Amino acid sequence: TTTASGWAMAGTEIPRGFLLGDVLIRHPDLAGLDAAAELCAVDSPEASSRPHWGRFWAEDMAEARLPQSICERLPEEGGFVLRPLALTAAAAVAGTQEAVKLPAREGPRLLRMPARRVHAELAFPEPALVSNEIFMEVRYATAPSVLRWLDYEDIREGVLRIFAVPDFEGRVRILTAADEAATTTVFEEESSDAAQRKRLSALLHAAAAAPASACWPTTDDLVYPELRKDLEASGRDGGLFPHQQATIVWMRAVESSGRTESVQVEPFSFGGIPLGVAYDVPLPRGGVVAHPPGSGKTRIVAEVASASAPGQQERTLVLCPGHLCGQWHAELDRSGASDNSDVMDFEGVPDLLGTAGRRWARLVVDEPQDCPEGCWRPLQAFGDELRIAGAAVWVLCGTAQSHLGTVGRLLLGRSGWHVASVQSEWRGRPQLPHIIQARFMADPPWACLPMPPLTVCEEPVVLRSRESTDAAIAALAGFVLDGILLLSFGVEAAFEAAQERDALLTQMGWLGSVGASLLPAA
Repeated sequence: TTTASGWAMAGTEIPRGFLLGDVLIRHPDLAGLDAAAELCAVDSPEASSRPHWGRFWAEDMAEARLPQSICERLPEEGGFVLRPLALTAAAAVAGTQEAVKLPAREGPRLLRMPARRVHAELAFPEPALVSNEIFMEVRYATAPSVLRWLDYEDIREGVLRIFAVPDFEGRVRILTAADEAATTTVFEEESSDAAQRKRLSALLHAAAAAPASACWPTTDDLVYPELRKDLEASGRDGGLFPHQQATIVWMRAVESSGRTESVQVEPFSFGGIPLGVAYDVPLPRGGVVAHPPGSGKTRIVAEVASASAPGQQERTLVLCPGHLCGQWHAELDRSGASDNSDVMDFEGVPDLLGTAGRRWARLVVDEPQDCPEGCWRPLQAFGDELRIAGAAVWVLCGTAQSHLGTVGRLLLGRSGWHVASVQSEWRGRPQLPHIIQARFMADPPWACLPMPPLTVCEEPVVLRSRESTDAAIAALAGFVLDGILLLSFGVEAAFEAAQERDALLTQMGWLGSVGASLLPAA
């Protein structure tokens, strides 16, 4: 039977996994991925076309074969093959009708996974060899406290499973999960390797303390339902794009939260094993706006600054490279915020030391990676002064993911950055990943422009001779395909393919198409 999660195949149970990692990557080996797939670790080229599978894969993959071309190209240390979680023609003929869908979350850290025998039920779709660089991408996205315990052997044996799910614009989401049944077996069996039990226990405890997602949150992630109500109630458009409006609402909510907000990390149980410890992660009053260059971050801040009436204590100070000062003055004037705001080049920061607490309630640092070397230490010291005085500190950087150390030191302070990025990790109570999930915002480029309206108009046309010939050839190609499917896979597969093509042609307006009508009934 199938369940709402969509992972079920006929007669299978759906196992659970503990989500260790969730990262979006781009890689040439995954560029053509159009359906969910599983990454399986395989042995070195000494293995035959029937490789030696790991402990928890041996039974379900006993009949799996590797093409000789893959065996010849496997690196000496072993590698990964991508096994599609989609029906093959052989599976369709055998009567397997249920489609495998995307993994389903069960709470923030639990994942519903396909049973291992799904590959056999799908008639072992032909795998594709992928580069070991993909495993390195998974490692790079893992918190340091987790990375030290992540071992290739656990993946090869099947204790850890890795799934690849197509995302938007060619990106692929890589999900790494610990299999609950395999993990329980390792901990319960006395015959299990003691070193593996110790390593796996340390891995799960470290992962329980860090968020699974390595993706920077977007406006959709951080503008919670209660904030969306504020966005709808504001009723002020002013020519703002949706991502700009959402960012403004989020910034105002962060500033109104004061200096006492924190993330509470709670322990939980997986496979009967208590994982993690309870601790709090203090959040800064401010954050990082990392929308891509050209997305209007200057306009966002100008709108936030314009909410303060002239003469109020809530003055905004903008520090930026000299060539951006004119743009800031123009944007603040346009938004009516010039009377509440000051704009200064990085070169003037040394003269500001000692004046922070008396003048500004909001500091905005634009493109801090362009700060001259001689002004960097004064900029950090001035930021610390404002933070201690209770001001909100905002950092704008379209390339923040490449300058995390720079924006992090300005947001958290010099000592706060060390605690969050280094000290807390090695104490097993990581802070930085939680701070990123709550105080960093980065929308992708495609989300920073409005979708153009789509208008469909029906215009009658008369086909030219050449166009009529092309249309006839296209129709003939459909009949040829029907014939190939009919001869190769039988009437049922050919009939379903013809029905799908008819439905597609109908959607396109080719109402007079024929295909299924000429095939015998299934």
